[in-house]
Amino acid sequence: MLKLSIMSEEELTHIFGDLDSYIPLHEEFLAKLGEATRADGTVGQIGHILINWLPRLNAYKEYCSNQLAAKALLDQKKLDRRVQDFLQRCIESPFSRKLDLWSFLDIPRSRLVKYPLLLKEILRHTPKDHLDTKSLEEALCLIQGVLADINLKKGESECQYYVDKLEYLDDKQRDLRIESSKALLCHGELKNKNGHKLYLFLFQDVLVLTRPVTRNERHYFQVYRQPIPVQELVLEDLQDGDVRMGGSFRGAFSNSDKEQKDLPDLSEECEENQPPVTNVKDPRRSSTVSGIVEMDLEENELNSTLNAGGDIKDGKTQCSQKEMQKLDKAQQGLKRKETLV
Repeated sequence: MLKLSIMSEEELTHIFGDLDSYIPLHEEFLAKLGEATRADGTVGQIGHILINWLPRLNAYKEYCSNQLAAKALLDQKKLDRRVQDFLQRCIESPFSRKLDLWSFLDIPRSRLVKYPLLLKEILRHTPKDHLDTKSLEEALCLIQGVLADINLKKGESECQYYVDKLEYLDDKQRDLRIESSKALLCHGELKNKNGHKLYLFLFQDVLVLTRPVTRNERHYFQVYRQPIPVQELVLEDLQDGDVRMGGSFRGAFSNSDKEQKDLPDLSEECEENQPPVTNVKDPRRSSTVSGIVEMDLEENELNSTLNAGGDIKDGKTQCSQKEMQKLDKAQQGLKRKETLV
């Protein structure tokens, strides 16, 4: 891709990382296993080799923590027809086994998480009184610690990635708890039956509601209203299949004077101009009542006009020309009100 000038060296480094630097690491492990292998293909002890080698897998911290940004850049570059055509040709070639590029770039991460499973399986087939049992148990603890460190670094990187993607419409929305966040507990899209969408980020100390926006083929998240500290949230664990309707995005996540905010009502409206309400049915009922009141007023005006102008007998009225014009206007107003209702 560099020779074809469809990606810059900086972009390729960002996507592929420093994969070549990991090759010697695995070649060394392979050599150690070869030395420990007997003529019949068996290995007497492997625990001590693993104890010395597994900590070196911490080298994958940077690669794994960069995966989110690398995937985003790769997806963006795929919008270029030249890149898209090149990658499609690679998929169709025998060497790719019909796998796309990301399938290969994700292999290091997917292999790392399999080491604990591999060691547990070796332990399962190792007698408890075997000399290697204790070393294998220690190696298992080591790899679990390595993976925990990698996951922590990866989580911090993912958190920072999304923090950098936030856009503020007002400086008052900025919150130091967002900037100092080291963990993103969960994130995802909220959508109600009317199709209104918000994207939620639950950081370690604050909840942020956003609207996804695209600018120059780059994705950002526009902060919606004020972020809400987690101390002011109430989390209700709903049972499987339990659905709560009623309330609204604006009502459920408003940052008012209330000391607590409820999280179960995640599936209602989020329009900018809609005031916060506790029950979406109330405004509709008020609107209907208002329409009826206005209609009654028009009918009263009509009756008073008729009474003032004269009586109606056998389809004939005894009214002056001005009164008839006033009557016509009142009737037209009544028809409009009936249409609105």
